[in-house]
Amino acid sequence: MTRAPGTTSGMPRSVLAFVGALALVAGAALVWSASQLPHAPVPVWWQLAACVGLVFTATIAEFSSRFGSQRFQIVWTESAFAVSLMLLPYPWVITGFAAGVAIAAFAQRGDTIKSVFNVSMDTAAAAGTVVLLSTLHGPIDISRLADLIAVVLSSLVFGFVTHIATVVVIALSQHRSALQISAQTWLPAVLHNVGNLAATTLVLLVARVDVRVLV
Repeated sequence: MTRAPGTTSGMPRSVLAFVGALALVAGAALVWSASQLPHAPVPVWWQLAACVGLVFTATIAEFSSRFGSQRFQIVWTESAFAVSLMLLPYPWVITGFAAGVAIAAFAQRGDTIKSVFNVSMDTAAAAGTVVLLSTLHGPIDISRLADLIAVVLSSLVFGFVTHIATVVVIALSQHRSALQISAQTWLPAVLHNVGNLAATTLVLLVARVDVRVLV
């Protein structure tokens, strides 16, 4: 996933409106997932803790890369999302993922608008992907290869959604076309996702033999 660092200094109102709308969507997703928790199987506590920890670690372990004049932060939350899908019931994936990125945002103590954007973006993307996966596929069974493929594809969708959200906020902040930003960033985004998904696929295939590798 690519993220664009920024500050609140001179932030256009369009950016604040976009981030605010994203926060509302994320809040609604959390309310919905919380309403589903009583009807979902309760995960093993250490699996929930492990997933929150993985999301936190994947978010914190970011590195910067520059493509032209734009600097990006690369994080590995797609892999953490895939692992969460393998270990947790769907409503718990959303709740656990939101907790992990929120804790990471607090630990990083970055700009408020950036933190709200990142947490809201990840939460909304995770919720949307979970709803799509649960509707089209159903529960995940780690023993079935088809389910592993579905998890990998879902992590790709998650990464695509977060990339698009990042492109939009960059375009709004710089008063540029989103298509122009996308044209400049599609190659590094694709290369990052290919490497990320290759590593994720390897881990999930090994997990078919021994689930303990996920934690």
